[in-house]
Amino acid sequence: MQIVGGSVRTVPIYSAFAMIYDEVMSHVPFQNWARYLAAQAGRRQRLLDLACGTGKVLQTLLQYTAADTIGIDSSEPMLSIARRRLKGQAEIRPGNLTRIPVEDASADWAICTHDSINYLMTEGQLTRHFKEVFRVLEPGGIYSFDAVTEQNMITEFDGQVREEMIDGILLRWSNRYERDRRVLVSHLVFQDGSSIQVEMHEQQYYDSDTILFLASRAGFETGPVQGDYEDRPLRARDAFMNFNCTKPL
Repeated sequence: MQIVGGSVRTVPIYSAFAMIYDEVMSHVPFQNWARYLAAQAGRRQRLLDLACGTGKVLQTLLQYTAADTIGIDSSEPMLSIARRRLKGQAEIRPGNLTRIPVEDASADWAICTHDSINYLMTEGQLTRHFKEVFRVLEPGGIYSFDAVTEQNMITEFDGQVREEMIDGILLRWSNRYERDRRVLVSHLVFQDGSSIQVEMHEQQYYDSDTILFLASRAGFETGPVQGDYEDRPLRARDAFMNFNCTKPL
């Protein structure tokens, strides 16, 4: 298959991708993720899902908790799918990771999954994010989030090209890992008939020490780093680092 012809336009990330995102991510073990996240939260009852996307994680998580939930994302096409999927089970709001549209101390549990924080491209942005989450959590609240490992960026994405037809849309997804910047650059092309849309994604790798330091500086108490949504220490071949941080009482 080959992307040919048609008018080409560059669009914001997760706008064209939203149309086929769930199909592309059908391999993700959302049940495992939800069980892990629910176990960290205990009986906490006011949940924020930051970068909730199409709401798949939140939908699965609601099988394990009766928490009042708010999902937040910066992509309106993704939010539209989340609203249809959740059908009133959660409130869905536009927002981003450095400006969270909720009141101070209004949640006791926040999550951010699927390497979303890696879209924060500087330590300054990541610091602002942690300060925002700290603001919206009540004392004793927990923040559970993941970040992608460098191992995963290199072995699963660097130099890889994916090309396939999904629901009538031809996707070509090419990746390179820039080791000097420690940035994964992904070029996604979506062709639907004569319409061609292009998204350019960049994700910054952060090592666990940097993440723990910045979270601590924002005021969080940090726990041990775990891996791949399992209650165990991080391993060399894990795709995700898992962090569970608490706002002190």
